[in-house]
Amino acid sequence: MANYEYIYSGGGYSLDENSGDFIGYRIPSGRLGAPLKPDSAAQIVEATNMLNQGIKPIEVGVLSPDVFEQIPQQHFKEINRLMKITGATASLHAPLIEASGYVENNWDKANQTIAENRLIEVVDKAHELDPEGNIPVTIHSTNIPGATFVPKEGGGYKESQIFVVDAETGKIAGALREEERYELETGGLKVFKPREELEKYNKQSWQSELTHFSFNAERGEDLVNYGERAFDDPMIKELYNNYISGKLTEKDLQENLELTKFVGDFKRLERNRGIGETFLKDAYLELKKMYNTAYKSAVEKNNQADINLLNNLSKEIQQKKNQLGNIEVLGEIIEKGINTLRQVDDAPILLKPIEEFALDKSTETFSNVAFHAYKKYGDKSPIISLENLYPGMAFAKPEDFKKLVDETKKKFIKKAVENGFSESEAKKAADTTIGVTWDVGHLNMMRKQGFKEEDIVKATKLIAKDIKHVHITDNFGYSDSHLPAGMGNVPIKKILEQLEKAGVLDNAKLIHEAGGFVQHFKTSPHPYALEAFGSPIYSMKMAPYWNQAYNTMGNYFAGYGTMLPDQHMSMYGSGFSSLPTELGGQVQQKASRFSGTPNA
Repeated sequence: MANYEYIYSGGGYSLDENSGDFIGYRIPSGRLGAPLKPDSAAQIVEATNMLNQGIKPIEVGVLSPDVFEQIPQQHFKEINRLMKITGATASLHAPLIEASGYVENNWDKANQTIAENRLIEVVDKAHELDPEGNIPVTIHSTNIPGATFVPKEGGGYKESQIFVVDAETGKIAGALREEERYELETGGLKVFKPREELEKYNKQSWQSELTHFSFNAERGEDLVNYGERAFDDPMIKELYNNYISGKLTEKDLQENLELTKFVGDFKRLERNRGIGETFLKDAYLELKKMYNTAYKSAVEKNNQADINLLNNLSKEIQQKKNQLGNIEVLGEIIEKGINTLRQVDDAPILLKPIEEFALDKSTETFSNVAFHAYKKYGDKSPIISLENLYPGMAFAKPEDFKKLVDETKKKFIKKAVENGFSESEAKKAADTTIGVTWDVGHLNMMRKQGFKEEDIVKATKLIAKDIKHVHITDNFGYSDSHLPAGMGNVPIKKILEQLEKAGVLDNAKLIHEAGGFVQHFKTSPHPYALEAFGSPIYSMKMAPYWNQAYNTMGNYFAGYGTMLPDQHMSMYGSGFSSLPTELGGQVQQKASRFSGTPNA
C-alpha cells in the first residue's frame, strides 16, 4: 500500500504508469462506487458521507429485512435528490430474503409468498432511487446450504457433499458426503459418491414403501375375509354374512338358543373385519400418496411409459369411484394399484438435491418480481440482479447459477406472453430486466476447494453475457474478507477483461466492497481502490495516475493552477511555501532568483 503523505519517496519513476499497487486494469475514478453501511437505516447520512469522499456510484441498502423496512419511503426520494445535485448514480442491495420460501431448514409456500411480496416492496423502493433509469437491485441468489464441489481430474467439478430434501415437503433431510467404506461383499475399500448414494437410497426406499404398503393391504384384506374362511358349514357362513350385512342382529342370535353359541365368534370376527377395513382404507390413502409421488417423478424424468401406465390405473379407478364404499371393490382397486406401482420403471424421487427443489421455487419468485417490475415501470424497470454465492451455498456451482438465471428468464417470458406481450418483446424484456451481480470475492472462494485462477476466469466467461453489476472485493480464497482490490489474490484484472470481451463492462456499475477493511483499519478504502485501478488523478483520463501519486515529485502545477495541498505547509515548515512553484512552493516568479534571467 502506498503512503500518500510521503511525497519524496526517493524511489520509483513517476512516469511509469505501472508503479504503485496498480493491478493492471485501469478504471476512471468516476466509475468506482462503494456500498453504504449495511447495518444502518440512516442511509441518507451514509450516502452523504460517500458523496463527500467524491464517490459517485453508491449502493444503497442493508442486509437485515427488518432494518430495511425501517428506511422510510421518503428517504429513497431524498437520496435521489442527492444523486441529481451531485451527478452521482445509485444501485440497491436488497436485504437477505430467501426467495425459495425456506425458513430454518423447512420450506413453506406461505413463506415463499412473503418473500415475493417483500422483494416486490424492495423493487418499488429501488425505483424511487432512480425513476428514470434501470437501477440494478442486487438480490442474493440464495441463503440456504448447497453442494460442496471440488475440481475433477481432467477438468470440471465433482461434488464432495450434497444437501438433500424430501421431494414432497422440501424439508431438509441431511447431507450425503463422498466417503470411503469397507464393503462386506468384497472386503475392500470403495468410494461412495453422493449422487450414487442418493439414487440407491431412492430405489431402496421406494421398494420399502411398496413392501409396507403391500403388507398393510394384505393384512387388511385377510382380516376382512377371515370370517368367510372361518366356517366350513355353508349355513353358518350364510348366518355370518347376514350378521355382517345387518340382516341378522345380535338380538336375533340371542333369542335363538341354537344360534346363541355363535354370538361371541361373530362379534370377534366383526371386530377383526372392522380392523381390516381400517387397514384397507389407510392402504387406499397410501396408494393415492404413492401414485402422486410416482406420477410427479415420471413427469420430472419425462418417462412417458410410466406416465401412460399410471394414467391407465387412474382411468380404471375413475370407473369404480362410486363403489369405493364397498370394501371388496376397494380391496380390488388396491391390489391393482400395487401391481401397477411395481411395474414403474424408474424409482420415483423421494429425496432430491436441495438445488433441484429450490430451483423451481426461487425462479418462480424471481420471475414474478421481475414481471411485476416490468409491468409497472416498463422500460424504466429496475433490474433484478441475482448475486452469486460461494461454495457450500446452493447454486454456487457456476453451471447451477447459470441455470437459475436462465430458468428465471424462461418463466418471465412465459408469464409475459400469457399476459399479452409478444414473445420477442418478452425475450427482450427478460434480458433487460433480469441479470447478474458478479461478486468476484464470492467467486474467488472456489480456491479453498482447490480451484485455480483459470477456473475462476472460466466461470466468469460462462456467466459474462448476463452480468449487469459487479461487486469488486478482494480476499485470499478462504473467507469473504472484503479487502480493497489488490490486497488479496482475486484475479480482478482477468475477470474484468472477460467482461470487456463480452461487451458488458461499459454498462455495468462497479461497486468496491471493502467493509472488512473499514471495520478493522477504520479508514476509507477508496484511495486504495483508486491506486489499485490506476485511476487518472485529473479528468483528462491521462497521466498522472493514482498509483503514481506517492512517486510524484517536484512541480504541483498541472495546467489547473497551483495544486500544492495546504497541509504540507505545516508539515514541512513555513519555508517550504516560499519556494518557487517549479520546486514545489507557491511563490510565482517572473525571473530567476540567482541571475535575474526570466524562467523558461
